[in-house]
Amino acid sequence: MTLIYPRVKPLTLERAEELGADPRRQHLIDQILFASTIEEVNAALLTRHAWLVANPDDIGVLEIGEVLAYLEEDLAEPEVPNAVTVAAPPSERRVRDIVDGAGVKPHS
Repeated sequence: MTLIYPRVKPLTLERAEELGADPRRQHLIDQILFASTIEEVNAALLTRHAWLVANPDDIGVLEIGEVLAYLEEDLAEPEVPNAVTVAAPPSERRVRDIVDGAGVKPHS
């Protein structure tokens, strides 16, 4: 899915605190981190896009989109018929590294 995003704006400390306190942002982060089907990934991509259009300075939400890109890629891989496979979620370590780098936390 290709979406056009506005230019990223500088993020101030005050603005970062304001964004971090927004429950809608936390809901979006949860939606991204818990997406497990292509439909959930697509819904999270659209929600993330709307958020970034309204908040182009939210670098954390911009970066956590990489999780969605990996999920979308993993879910798009064709299944091999008549093959015994064990489906593994996207590398937990890879997702954790992205999330830690973006400075976001899943809601507990």
